[in-house]
Amino acid sequence: MTNGALINSIYQAFARGDIESVIGTFDPDISWTEAKGFMYGGTYVGPESVLSGVFMRIGTEWENFTVTPQKIIDGGDGNVI
Repeated sequence: MTNGALINSIYQAFARGDIESVIGTFDPDISWTEAKGFMYGGTYVGPESVLSGVFMRIGTEWENFTVTPQKIIDGGDGNVI
């Protein structure tokens, strides 16, 4: 699977509400940083931390939240835009 296809599958899983599949693609040592000053600002380390600190909060605090990429470009060599 290309990196672009992987990113696309993650967005599709998120759209279906299949957060388990989304989290399953994360490296066990993932470090996810939300911008300082944002209500979820900070760094979350590990899939469970991202799930509880970001995804679960968004899911319960934002009505009708969706993520819809307009275009995914696989730039090769590990780069996806």
